[in-house]
Amino acid sequence: MRFLKSLKGEQRLVVVFWLYCILGSAIAIALPILLAEWLYDQGIPLWGFKLIAGAEVAFVVWAHASLWMCAFNSGHRWLGYAARIYAFIAVAMFFLPATFYHQASTIEVEIVSDR
Repeated sequence: MRFLKSLKGEQRLVVVFWLYCILGSAIAIALPILLAEWLYDQGIPLWGFKLIAGAEVAFVVWAHASLWMCAFNSGHRWLGYAARIYAFIAVAMFFLPATFYHQASTIEVEIVSDR
């Protein structure tokens, strides 16, 4: 199973970075956004959207954890350090919007007229 091989750190860095982290994450993030309205029109219930979001999170975390583990499977040691920095920043930026989601306060506006 290829996905376990990469989590064990046995995959080449170039494969994990370009195939899983760049291409795979782009598809995993963009596809639900592009298909959301169509899926809603098809009558997909809320739990279906939550399942899709969970699969998206699982894939992104798996891809970047694999990148972390396979970082030094390259001919250049500096690429390993760059890959680990990228993996940390990418996962942090992926989860950053979720940290502000529940912190948004509501604003009440009262309309006052001079008449």
